[in-house]
Amino acid sequence: MSMEKSTSKIIIALITGVCSIVAGYFGGKEHTEKELEQQMNLAAKEMNITISSDKNIEDTFIKIFDNYRELDSQYSSLENNYDSLKEKNDELTSNYSSLKKQYSDLEQENTSLKEQQSTLEEELKNLKESSANTNEQPSDDTPQNPNSSGVQLTTLTPVNKSYWSINEGGLEDSLEMDYSEAKSYIVTQYSGYGEYYINKQYKTLTGTIAAHSDMGERATSSVSIYGDDALIQTFSSINRKTERFSFSVDISSAKFLKIVVQQEGGYGQNNSVLLTDFTLN
Repeated sequence: MSMEKSTSKIIIALITGVCSIVAGYFGGKEHTEKELEQQMNLAAKEMNITISSDKNIEDTFIKIFDNYRELDSQYSSLENNYDSLKEKNDELTSNYSSLKKQYSDLEQENTSLKEQQSTLEEELKNLKESSANTNEQPSDDTPQNPNSSGVQLTTLTPVNKSYWSINEGGLEDSLEMDYSEAKSYIVTQYSGYGEYYINKQYKTLTGTIAAHSDMGERATSSVSIYGDDALIQTFSSINRKTERFSFSVDISSAKFLKIVVQQEGGYGQNNSVLLTDFTLN
């Protein structure tokens, strides 16, 4: 056998072996020598190489081997990328587990804070109720203490007064209404008034106003209520035809309470006004 033929057989055998390795590596199965040669010829055809000599066979083998090395390099690169991505995935999974635990801890803390808030709100409510009950208790230096039924103004001693008759002068109005249920009354005329020290102890003043039976036919009067000399409310045009009426005014900010009667018309005639059940609440 000549050296040239021996070389060709060696090259073919080497190509066949490499092709077997490549085919086994990528194809996952063994191939016959004829099939491998067919694959090599097909690869050579794709690369526009004509296998007509030992040199062509050698060049083809080299190119196929180079392609194999390139593919092997790409596979190694993909494998490295896979390992890197797997490592990142493991890291993200670990981070997720850590964040999930933190979230669970925060949920528990939030639940605990809500319970504390609820407890504090209940304590605040109890404190407000306790404070309200304390504020409702009268102080020791209160001269007159309001109660559920109120305090009759006539039980207080006026600081100043003029033409101010308490429970005197006849409990009768111009329309002869029934006053049998009245607890107290005041009759005042001309520019009569009564002033009382209440020291902001009461919230409202209530009562009933009417023309007294002694009021003259042409007389007209007004009744004004003052808190610390500031006008709170005026009731005007009271005459013998005026039906009795009730009222309620806010006196919560007043230290001194003053009720004043003024004659508006019919000068020279009696302008008496009847004030009944004036009550501090």
